Amino acid sequence: MTVSADTEVNGVGDDIERYHQEIFEVVTTGDLKRFNDILDELDRHKLPTIKKKVLNMGYQEADGLTALSIAAGEKHKSITKTLAKCSEVDVNKASFSGITPLLMVAEVGWPDILGILLERGAIVDATPSGKRAEDNKISGSTPLINATKYNHPECVNRLLAHHANPNHQNQSGISALMLAAEQGYFECIKLLVQAGADLDLAPSGPDADNLNITGQTALFMATLKDRVDVVKYLIEKGADVNVQNFYGISPLFLCVESGNGKLVQALIEAGAHVNFTPEGELAEENFLVGQTPLFSAAKSGHVEICEYLIKNGADVNAVTMTGASPLYTAIEEGHLEVVILLIRYGANVNQSPKGQVARDLHIENQTPLLIACMKNHEAIIRYLIQSGANVNLTSEHGTSPFLAICQHNNVILARLLIRHGARYDVETKNRYDGKINSLIIAAESGSFDIVRLLVEIGLDVNYKIEGTGETAGRTPLFHACAKGFQDIVEYLIDHGADVNATEDSGLSCLHIAAAMGHADIVRILCEHNVNVNQRYRFEEQDVTAYDLAECQQHNHVCQMLKNFRAK
Repeated sequence: MTVSADTEVNGVGDDIERYHQEIFEVVTTGDLKRFNDILDELDRHKLPTIKKKVLNMGYQEADGLTALSIAAGEKHKSITKTLAKCSEVDVNKASFSGITPLLMVAEVGWPDILGILLERGAIVDATPSGKRAEDNKISGSTPLINATKYNHPECVNRLLAHHANPNHQNQSGISALMLAAEQGYFECIKLLVQAGADLDLAPSGPDADNLNITGQTALFMATLKDRVDVVKYLIEKGADVNVQNFYGISPLFLCVESGNGKLVQALIEAGAHVNFTPEGELAEENFLVGQTPLFSAAKSGHVEICEYLIKNGADVNAVTMTGASPLYTAIEEGHLEVVILLIRYGANVNQSPKGQVARDLHIENQTPLLIACMKNHEAIIRYLIQSGANVNLTSEHGTSPFLAICQHNNVILARLLIRHGARYDVETKNRYDGKINSLIIAAESGSFDIVRLLVEIGLDVNYKIEGTGETAGRTPLFHACAKGFQDIVEYLIDHGADVNATEDSGLSCLHIAAAMGHADIVRILCEHNVNVNQRYRFEEQDVTAYDLAECQQHNHVCQMLKNFRAK
């Protein structure tokens, strides 16, 4: 190691290393007495070169931080203050990541030491940069951002007094004001605004995109955290209440969804658009286009907020890009009180999604009543019928409210729909383009009470699925056998179901029951004189129910079939 010519100490390299290591130990542990002893020793032996060197050398094992930065980071205030005043200490010496003493002191929150460093020429807006800083997520963080992040208003005030930039943004695009607004640090917010912080500054760029914070201003962030006082203050100072984030969402959307009535009122009184909808590519990708704040309120079940929005001009029959309405949304979530409110204010009870997007999502023509029946929301179904909903409107695939309720075994609602004119003999298509009826749906869904109702009112127990798909020819009994619904199987057989009926491919009720391992169903069929040796063409072979059970290793079924002389 090269040393200055004016040094009179032998082995100066060893001394530097020894002092450097000792100082690291004392600033880490906070041993103030030993620290002062070391400084006295260096001064007493008149070793200014060594003193300056060891106090400004970074520590490899600590990201290259100097003694001053380490002392601050460890919150050893007396040592930090001594070093800050020491003329030999470089107050701008940064670590490998770019961390300066001022940044550390601002984070800890010591305004007096901050003042000393600033008076000694510390760069007020020095920021970490480079790969290390980026990897540690600290790139671009100024002392002001750090002081704000940890809610040190006195430090914020001193930094601003030394002309710190209130609009500096870190690598993610976040400014001091955004942090303060998000956390509700009111004193910091006021200081930053008074110093000229841009109220409508927002994150942008790849990092902001990855964090989903692009476009989120201070007002937006305060709204996200339900900071009512902060939102009101920012509005008073001129913040844009209709700002949009990455997805085209406005602050009003957020507080409506969270149910904060005070925020909703503050934003609307300040001019927030009640029928504002997201736009743009991301909004389209997430099916947000057309969604007004009323949709969010309806989805979340916030009745009072829904009414407040409507009274302030919200359109109760607005539709999204999918064709859904606020009523449709409320019904999906099962919010009866919202449904009642929307209908009272004129929501169309028969409005349904239409258009290409609705077709792509397979929801075209699904009326509010159909959705309610699909979700089995009994109280909503009753209210919709009472409000004039058409009980026979069907979806693009032909599904009616009655067909939907058949899946839920709710015989009370089924009877209610019939009383109000619902067709119980209506047919629809399944996913294989086969034509099916309500008895098929009820049998496949295990809805015994509905099956009994339908048989009692005259539906054919031997109805067969029409079409050319793989389900063609299947009967209600076939579906009950496939699913293992013993009570339905017994009921259908008792009411004349053909136990030997097959689908168009030749697969029988016994075949499917054996293949699925339903031993009790196999027994019932055999007891009712099913053809136990009926063959079915499968993979170029003629197989029996026994063969199918054996293939699936359903040994109990095989034994059951043997008991009935199956081969």
